[in-house]
Amino acid sequence: MEILLHEWLTVKGVILFTIGLLAAIIGVLFGAAGFILMPSLLLVGIPIHTTVAVNKFATGLSALSNVVSFVIKGHLSVKKYFSFMFVASIGGVFGALFAILLSEQIMNVVACISLIFAFLIVLCSNKWIVKDVKKQRNNP
Repeated sequence: MEILLHEWLTVKGVILFTIGLLAAIIGVLFGAAGFILMPSLLLVGIPIHTTVAVNKFATGLSALSNVVSFVIKGHLSVKKYFSFMFVASIGGVFGALFAILLSEQIMNVVACISLIFAFLIVLCSNKWIVKDVKKQRNNP
């Protein structure tokens, strides 16, 4: 416990806590916490495999809390979507096993390409959303 507390109170620990807090706030507001979390953790010096694991764990917890909220409110039936959850879980396990087999250099390239691709998708989708909003405002 003392070692863990000592690591948290270092400059790197405070930086990591701040990055996590900012990524969580941005993730709640805009839904794009990975764009902040992954590059920030890589710049601090966290290995790529750990960075991807932390990002996926945070995204998974966020998605789980959303699913639980929808189930409690009655907007989602667990029985209806159980097969999707099962396939997604299997995909997550195989994705993690595949990531373990890749070297750090290959994972850096894959992460860079994935972030650029996701960023472009977000940019394109936001343009369509803004156009749809403008059309709705013109036609009351």
